[in-house]
Amino acid sequence: MTSTTTHNVHKFYRVARAAKARAGPRSFFRQLLDNWLSQGAIARLAQLDDALLQDAGITRRDIEWARKLPITVNAEDALMDRVGSH
Repeated sequence: MTSTTTHNVHKFYRVARAAKARAGPRSFFRQLLDNWLSQGAIARLAQLDDALLQDAGITRRDIEWARKLPITVNAEDALMDRVGSH
């Protein structure tokens, strides 16, 4: 991936997060379900090799950090915030 692709990935997450915010408040249980599903996405990212992660601007350390987050935190959103701040 190029830096343009990495930028597009980050842009996609910003747009998706904005769409979630416009959808309105969600129930506590729906939020927990979404957070649990995001942990699954992080687990799938952990299966990728380091070169692919690097192309996406994500390090193995970022993945491990996200995997340790509590279920009350959306790991995908937190990871994108962390990666965006690098």
